[in-house]
Amino acid sequence: MSLFGLKKTREGLWGRVASLFGRKLDEEFYEELEEALILADVGVETSVELVERLRDAVREQKINDTERAKQVMIDLLSEMMDKGTPDYEYPLLILMVGVNGVGKTTAIGRLANQFQKEGKKVAGRRGHVPGGGGRAAGTMGRAHAEPICARRCGWRSCCGGV
Repeated sequence: MSLFGLKKTREGLWGRVASLFGRKLDEEFYEELEEALILADVGVETSVELVERLRDAVREQKINDTERAKQVMIDLLSEMMDKGTPDYEYPLLILMVGVNGVGKTTAIGRLANQFQKEGKKVAGRRGHVPGGGGRAAGTMGRAHAEPICARRCGWRSCCGGV
């Protein structure tokens, strides 16, 4: 399976973030880093917080080396993401929405696999999927032994009650 589209996106967006670390750590650097993180879909709040925390760490630790600053940013991002597993109430509904090629079907399969490893029952329902994602979701459902509701939608046939 070819993942060139995802690879180009990842390299394009995260490549811009990585390329900034060859420069001087000044205010312009932090502004461009924040913009690059937002464009890399990190999120506005997370990007602002990450850049503020990086700026503070660089100042407190008197970091001049951009490679060290890059590692500090990676550590900060990992720390911000490590929130542990939330304690969900079940049944749990997860809605996946996104443009073509961003990995929705793969993410659904990984989530289904993780929930099944935890002993949870998993059911799936695909919505309007004009491309190949619908077939992929059905294949993924069979691979994870999930009941998948995937009938052609019409006013009498749509299976909204999963």
